[in-house]
Amino acid sequence: AGLALAARLSEESTISVLVLEAGQANFNDPKIVIPGLFGQVFGNPQYDWDFSTVKQKNTGDRVHTEMRGKGLGGTSTINRCCWSKPSKADIDAFEKLGNPGWTWDDFIKYSRKSETFHLPAQEQLENYPLTYELSHRGLSGPIQTSLPPHFYRMDKLMQETLVNLGVAPNQDPYNGDILGGWIATANYDPNGWKRSDSVSAYLRPNLHRTNPNVR
Repeated sequence: AGLALAARLSEESTISVLVLEAGQANFNDPKIVIPGLFGQVFGNPQYDWDFSTVKQKNTGDRVHTEMRGKGLGGTSTINRCCWSKPSKADIDAFEKLGNPGWTWDDFIKYSRKSETFHLPAQEQLENYPLTYELSHRGLSGPIQTSLPPHFYRMDKLMQETLVNLGVAPNQDPYNGDILGGWIATANYDPNGWKRSDSVSAYLRPNLHRTNPNVR
């Protein structure tokens, strides 16, 4: 969020923007660029703050690890690349609690602005019956998103099992209704299937600007 905010603020050339980062830049690091290597950064002090919870009563007083990104881009550089949205009811609740302007309609407008959704290739459609509704997706934003390039037998079995249990398929969970079984969009750039994070989306395209400063 820090780099996204810095990119937006630095659009105004008359102001100076300072971003403070305790971690490293990690530019072009395969462990970050290649989504499938995310498991190699968990607990690694170069990439992960490796926070822990307090004892959790409902899990037998166990302490759990909380992975958080350490470096430019924060957790967007080490997460599992699941591009998801909340339910309409959750967002609308903010306005009902006394926060004017916090509605689903406002949220989805700016959410679409952040995304470029890439249509699935024919090969992807042949391997799995992917569905989506373009009116809920952004087509010109800095974050690159796409549906997964590969599907496995387990994916299909899981979907079939959900249907057998009475959980209906959700044709597009990005319209505010997240209930049901669905395949998540990922913040993958299909040009090489690289991770699309806040560094590649908000920092690198704006390095020509003189007013943002990263320390």
